[in-house]
Amino acid sequence: MPKGWRQGGLLIVASLLSACATGPRFSAVEPPPDSHALVYIYREHGVFGLAMRPDIWVDGQQVGDLPAGGYLRVEVPLASGPRRVFVGGRRCSPLRSRAEAPGAIHLTPGSTFYVQLDIETGSQAQGERYVWNNSCRLQVAEPGKALAALAKLKLAS
Repeated sequence: MPKGWRQGGLLIVASLLSACATGPRFSAVEPPPDSHALVYIYREHGVFGLAMRPDIWVDGQQVGDLPAGGYLRVEVPLASGPRRVFVGGRRCSPLRSRAEAPGAIHLTPGSTFYVQLDIETGSQAQGERYVWNNSCRLQVAEPGKALAALAKLKLAS
């Protein structure tokens, strides 16, 4: 194998590894303050979209971006009513409209929710050519499944 190919391959591997979460590993769920709810948004390692870091929004405010193998811990102050968790930007469009997956989550003071981010890639016909696109899906996860996944992840920084 030519030397240039080896160096190029190492560069690709290094850039993919840098796209992963680098913070401390998840250790345990800490309860939120009485006037807040807690939302863990996580993304497991996967083949598709590895280098992507989709933006995550809660109630119209960006709370961070989420690399592969990472999670975000978001304390949401509760004035009243349901809250919305969104994903978008940075080359990842929602599967439906820009805003509403998973849409409203009814949070109560002291509650904890888990939301999983999945990325799907595919092609879409545009005239005589195909364009690759990445789609994101947020879904509320069961606590047992989420905690098992979170145990393998690092805090997104």
